[in-house]
Amino acid sequence: MKSKSIFISLVLVFFVSSIQAQDSAKDHYRNGVKEFKKAMYPESIASFTKAIQLDQSLTDAFFNRALAYQETDQLEKAIEDYNAVNKLDIENKDAWLNNGELNFKLKKYAIAAEKFSHYLNLEKKDLAIYNKIISAYYAVQDWQSALKYAKLSLEVKDLKETYYMIGDIEFVLKNFQQAESAFRSVLAEDPEHLNARLYLAQTLYEQGRYDDAIAEANMALSAINYNKKAFYARVNSFHKKQNYPQAIADLSTMIAQGKDDSDFLDLLNFRADLYMEYNQPMLAIADYSYVINQNPQHIYARYHRAKAYEAITKKDAAILDYTEIINLSNSIDVDKQSLNDSKTSLIDLKREKNNPFISVIDYQYADGLLFVPLNKNEIELKLNISDENPIKEVSIEGGGSVTQLPTKEEALSKWFPIISNEYLAKLDISDLDEFIITAEDVYGNKESKTIRLKRIEKNTPDIVFTAPIMVDGAVALSATDTSSIKIEGRIKDESLIASFSINNAEISIDKEDKNPVFSTELNIKNLNKLSIEIKDINNNRLSRDYPLVYDTMDKNKKKLGLNQVVKSAALPIVMPVVVPVPKAVEQEKDTVEEAAAEEPILGENWIVFIENSDYAHFEKDNSASAEIRMMQSALSNYKVDKIIHKQNLTKDQMDRFFSIELRDLINSNRVNALVVWYAGQGLYLNDVGYWIPVNAELGDEFGYYNTNNLKTSMQLYANRIRHTLIVSNACISGPTFHQPMDLYLEMKKCTDHTALKNRSAQLFFAERSTVDSDQSIFTETFANTLIYNTEQCISMEAIVSKVTETLVNANQKKPQFAKISDFSDENGTFFFFKD
Repeated sequence: MKSKSIFISLVLVFFVSSIQAQDSAKDHYRNGVKEFKKAMYPESIASFTKAIQLDQSLTDAFFNRALAYQETDQLEKAIEDYNAVNKLDIENKDAWLNNGELNFKLKKYAIAAEKFSHYLNLEKKDLAIYNKIISAYYAVQDWQSALKYAKLSLEVKDLKETYYMIGDIEFVLKNFQQAESAFRSVLAEDPEHLNARLYLAQTLYEQGRYDDAIAEANMALSAINYNKKAFYARVNSFHKKQNYPQAIADLSTMIAQGKDDSDFLDLLNFRADLYMEYNQPMLAIADYSYVINQNPQHIYARYHRAKAYEAITKKDAAILDYTEIINLSNSIDVDKQSLNDSKTSLIDLKREKNNPFISVIDYQYADGLLFVPLNKNEIELKLNISDENPIKEVSIEGGGSVTQLPTKEEALSKWFPIISNEYLAKLDISDLDEFIITAEDVYGNKESKTIRLKRIEKNTPDIVFTAPIMVDGAVALSATDTSSIKIEGRIKDESLIASFSINNAEISIDKEDKNPVFSTELNIKNLNKLSIEIKDINNNRLSRDYPLVYDTMDKNKKKLGLNQVVKSAALPIVMPVVVPVPKAVEQEKDTVEEAAAEEPILGENWIVFIENSDYAHFEKDNSASAEIRMMQSALSNYKVDKIIHKQNLTKDQMDRFFSIELRDLINSNRVNALVVWYAGQGLYLNDVGYWIPVNAELGDEFGYYNTNNLKTSMQLYANRIRHTLIVSNACISGPTFHQPMDLYLEMKKCTDHTALKNRSAQLFFAERSTVDSDQSIFTETFANTLIYNTEQCISMEAIVSKVTETLVNANQKKPQFAKISDFSDENGTFFFFKD
């Protein structure tokens, strides 16, 4: 009984507390209302908040706090309170309405539409909210829901604007008959409603009722002289009716009226398309060309202009456009269909029936014979496969493998299967007398080359002198040997000797004897050395110099660089191949001992001039000839043993010269220093430098001479040259060709024997801004630096410094001085020595 009393007491306490809490919550709520009416919004928010904390079901507190939040621009918090009201009192239409309005204001259109829909369920005749909910569904492209509420709004009030909205939505949903009905309802009430009539014309066009569409467009144009939508409806309808003259006439009017419109270029493309369909490709080309002139990266116009060029059989022009599309794909987005079709069309346009040309890049190959050492069972053979188009496959009959040599030409590799034209063949020849190499291009044109093997020995001939006496590799002479001496000895070799000369004079020997003896009288007046040249029938060569040494040391003989008198004989000693120290260096030696300590250096200084000026398709280059004449004049006072001057070379001739002709010349001569000077036009495309052959065509990148090919060709014989220098004022070189030198340019002097002895591979180039002038500041400064040099020699660093200073002062681009990548360079440098 006592327990029951306690329970009843607790219930009474809870009940009383609950009533007190409710009374307290209402008190706070009433305070909040008073504060709200006095525009004390922060205070009212605090009061409403206390009321809600005491009573979570107090709907009015939530609603009024939402109003206070709105007044203080705290819209997100207001929406939260309206959401609470929506759950506590679903019949509170003001909460639904306000919630929708706030979400609409915050562009949360889907939520706004959902709140408005609840409101319209309670208040079905609010026409303004019908318009808002339709706008919200428009914003989220929920066309079905927008159409639903547009039709419901008609039940509130029958308005022409509502029919127009219904027609617009039905058009978007491609319900063209329903759209037509809605637009006709608008026009029945308002025949002057221009937009309804324009939409009706488009709707009729979409239904294939082209005459009706034209009639509606004409009615619109009768009320207004020019309207783009009306003209579009007529153009599209005339096009479908294949009335090209009228369609093109209307388009021409639109183009004349819309020169400042954003779709002006689209209109030109459209008219060009119609010209093509109307079999007037020349007019189409004119429109596409105008678009391209305004926007060179306009893929649509360039692609369709290429098609138009094909239609009038202008293959070269079509090739240029397709090539440019492929090049543009490296920097901008190009639609796959246009890109793939450009690649296919380009290959088809370049289709030819010529077989590839196979050449063997090996100085031991001649006239179908490959000379290989007797004991060699496996060989590696470099091949050059040239063709007008890409090579598909290179193979060896009977086994072996052929691999493409690495190439850094990335510009075209994305659409041609093989770019490099150099290959490495490997095969076992232990049981072979011959083998066949076959090359096939992408069009199935094939060429085969039979290589016959001739096994030879590869040892270098040797020479033994019996007279005069040889000491430490030098010829020991007496003071009386001033005019002539008798030279005798024997040549040792495993093969017959083909030629033997001393100081370029042929010496008589028995060429049928494997180890022939020789004896000859030699005039040594004004000589300081014997230069021996021996070549056997297998092209093995011996090139060696033997200094002449006397037993006195007067002033003149001091130049010979020996620091002792030879008085005793010794066995013949084989000397290494060396190059004589230039006279300018010898004259600067302070003592005979210093000169003797230096290693002599052997070989000739050659200069190769490539002059391209008479272009078939490029602008004639007037400055190229002037450059060469200027340099030849400047070099007339310098030690130059041979000048090779090549003029107006085609691409094939440039390939052949550097890969074969110059290679053979270098291999058969003692070249110590080589300069290659290119004068002509050049281009720099996709990080690759190009020299322009005289037969190159504008835009045909395959017809240009890639400087990477120059480097690859010269690598075959660069190790035979101590100093290599390439100079070009035509274009810069790509990053795969050179490696930049340190910013600090170390000046090197003629007395720096290390710089003279150590190998160098250098490149000096600049971009020429014009081909109009007969003068080149780059070449003129280079030549003048040589002409006005007062020292016995001048280094490339000195020339580079002067040319760079002059070009920078003339506001021209700074030239670049660099090392040639992949060439042997020991930090030596190139010197020009006065003769």
